[in-house]
Amino acid sequence: MTLRHAGILDGARAIVLGEFVRCPLPAGADYSLADVLLDVLAPLGVPIYGGLGVGHGERNLSWVVGRPVEIRGGVLLR
Repeated sequence: MTLRHAGILDGARAIVLGEFVRCPLPAGADYSLADVLLDVLAPLGVPIYGGLGVGHGERNLSWVVGRPVEIRGGVLLR
């Protein structure tokens, strides 16, 4: 929400999310982390892709923040 309200995501043409590990939900939650992220990001009106192997999981690809990438046919090309 902070990034969205600060305008940092304005002009984004797509959102690419990494893997989220060790992000437990509250007991009894009837939603997932993906649900929360989609709820926050959907108003941007851009495609949202998830599961990119960046972050702190087993797969940890290098990622240059701000570097242009291409999404073709639902595949991220770097």
